Amino acid sequence: MLACLGCSTTPGRDDHVVVLVPGVAGDGPWYDGLRREIRRQTDATLVVHRWGLPGPAFVANFNNKSIHKDAESHLAKRLEDLRAAHPQARIDIVTHSA
Repeated sequence: MLACLGCSTTPGRDDHVVVLVPGVAGDGPWYDGLRREIRRQTDATLVVHRWGLPGPAFVANFNNKSIHKDAESHLAKRLEDLRAAHPQARIDIVTHSA
């Protein structure tokens, strides 16, 4: 099964990165308040890491081991890439589950 993965980045300081990993239902307007507050409280670069199946198919995200394994691998790779791009940065990870 294919997972829909990706990320979006809002540029900010190069020495502070915040990675937001939305819950099982995926990213959406329900995270707008959190994104706004992260931006208001810090001028860090904000990276939103999307994973899993979007829209109505998101139900598979609850119990499909392949989706979770792929999501974990892609997140690990994304964090490695961020560390390489920002070697001196503080990297904070904000997550939400279900």
